[in-house]
Amino acid sequence: MNAETCEITSHPEVPEEADATEQNKCALIINAVASHYDVTKDQILSFDRSLSAATARQVAMYIMRTQKREPISSVAEVFKRNSTTVIYAVVKIRKRLESEPDFRKEMEEITSMID
Repeated sequence: MNAETCEITSHPEVPEEADATEQNKCALIINAVASHYDVTKDQILSFDRSLSAATARQVAMYIMRTQKREPISSVAEVFKRNSTTVIYAVVKIRKRLESEPDFRKEMEEITSMID
């Protein structure tokens, strides 16, 4: 899976029809995260290091890895990063979920837009 097969829509909101095919599930995740953090999908997929873009990117990586159970290498390919970056994002988000109740609620809101 890569950014091309991900079929990411240009609209930053989650499509109403939640067709959960393998090809557009990552697009739903990226669009939901982008909408929640008020960033564009292009910012999530770019090398933008701003806090909002980096957090959104890490959250999207975490959701793809843990909920969609994508292999680390596939997630890395979608975001044009290496596997170490994906592992770092997953660990960082997992720690935040354990220690920040407000962040846990945010993740629940995001995942409810995807399911």
